[in-house]
Amino acid sequence: MLEKTIRFVAVNNTSTAMVYNSGARIAVSYRPWRFDSSGAIYYGAEVTGVLNNFGAGETISASGAPSDPGDVQDNSTNLYLGIHGSFLAITNGAGNGNIDLYVEASGVDGWPSDNSTESLASEDSTYVCSNIFSFGIPSSKLTNFSI
Repeated sequence: MLEKTIRFVAVNNTSTAMVYNSGARIAVSYRPWRFDSSGAIYYGAEVTGVLNNFGAGETISASGAPSDPGDVQDNSTNLYLGIHGSFLAITNGAGNGNIDLYVEASGVDGWPSDNSTESLASEDSTYVCSNIFSFGIPSSKLTNFSI
């Protein structure tokens, strides 16, 4: 089962900074799922704009820099078991490497740490997927994932 609250963070492991004003973008959308009272699978509404905190005038540095964590997603009422989602990354320059997506989970009220530089190797973070780039020009990749 998904924890009480989750949030996503992207990590730029490419050799090029992601500059929003130059066309770089990151986006996550997903549909949560659970079983209804009859045992049939039930899909909740699509959730979009999960990493909408990367915006005009912002840059995510190269070589392992994280984005700011996305908005906290509350699962305390619907008690979803998992999610099916997609992760879009668009680069703005030449380089290579991965842009990785992590989900952070918390079983407590609120969030245990709002420190965006907290290690993603902590017990509260789980690697989800990567968009792998080897590019000479701006490039985009869409990767589907399930948790």
